Amino acid sequence: MIASLVLAWLGGASTFTGPVDAPRISARAAVLMDPSTGRVLWSKNGELPLYPASTTKIATALLVMKKVEDGTLSLNQRLRAGEKVKEIGGSSLYMEPGEVVNVGDLLAGLMLRSANDGAETLAIAASGSVAAFASEMTELARSAGCENTTFKNPHGLHESDHITTAHDLALLARYASKFQQLTELTRKTSVTIDRSIRKENVLLKNRMDLVVEDPRFIGLKTGYTNPAGKCFVGLTEKDGVRFVTVVMRSEDWIKDSQALADWGYANWKSRESEGIALSGVAQVSNGRRKKARIAANVQTSSPLSDEDVRSLELEFRQPLRAPIISQAQIGWGTAKLPDGTTFEAIVFAGETVEEQPFNFTGLGLVVLGAAFGLTYWMRKRARRGLM
Repeated sequence: MIASLVLAWLGGASTFTGPVDAPRISARAAVLMDPSTGRVLWSKNGELPLYPASTTKIATALLVMKKVEDGTLSLNQRLRAGEKVKEIGGSSLYMEPGEVVNVGDLLAGLMLRSANDGAETLAIAASGSVAAFASEMTELARSAGCENTTFKNPHGLHESDHITTAHDLALLARYASKFQQLTELTRKTSVTIDRSIRKENVLLKNRMDLVVEDPRFIGLKTGYTNPAGKCFVGLTEKDGVRFVTVVMRSEDWIKDSQALADWGYANWKSRESEGIALSGVAQVSNGRRKKARIAANVQTSSPLSDEDVRSLELEFRQPLRAPIISQAQIGWGTAKLPDGTTFEAIVFAGETVEEQPFNFTGLGLVVLGAAFGLTYWMRKRARRGLM
């Protein structure tokens, strides 16, 4: 069985699956997730409502990408900044009223410089108002499985009811990992944009030191406000395995994020090349035996720990009918972890089961009995006819 342990340290409850040498994290809340399955590998206060600060912009970028997909926006579409654009505080592109920048460059400003003025410009162009866009962000989060998230703006500047959880941010990052254009953007060290005003301010440097300095991290977004503290949602990649890391209200977001990645890569790995051999037993009809051994080889790029491998169980519910030939493919089964995570597996017969031979003796007795009964009945009728 996979161990599910709850420990208390640093003022918070930590729940994790797998090895017990879990990382010690300063963050108030943190999550390590497998983005291929959505499986939470480690969590500390993962469902605790907290302020997300600029990690909000992951949802902003996702909604913009969806708007590009459905034709509401295009990446080359040129957007004009509103008259109140200079009133937006925090990180900024320092846009001027009436300045024109295209959607793709505003996305770069959003994710690399964390530009709040760019976030509002995108929101108004996409949905007509900041409030309408924020409502759509919340709907998008719900569709990604985020049950404890409410967005009130596209940038993450503090509002008391603009909240999420580490688990929900991990789900949003999992969703974002499917957009290659977005992940490629957040791993760049710098981007040069085109703008109609402030042409001296076109070089955007990636502010995420961890992405620049640690090759395992390929995005996604930092965040900071006084109420939120230091936050980071990361996407890592190494040896064919990806993880999502989330830390919220961290004392040292770089150290915490690296500790999560270190622990993940030390204990989980891809099983795609060597595979995992599983065996089981299936019911057989019309055979000399009522059961047969079955086998499967599970190959998955999803990270699994050694304990995961030991706990996998093969489920096969398809009916089998003899004759069955050893090593023949007999269908598809499911490899299941105790937490309910499943993987498809091709199932093979582990042994030969011959067909049950036809029982001629039994049939002969049936025929003989029927003939005897028919003879008796005919004689009885004949006697009645003579009387």
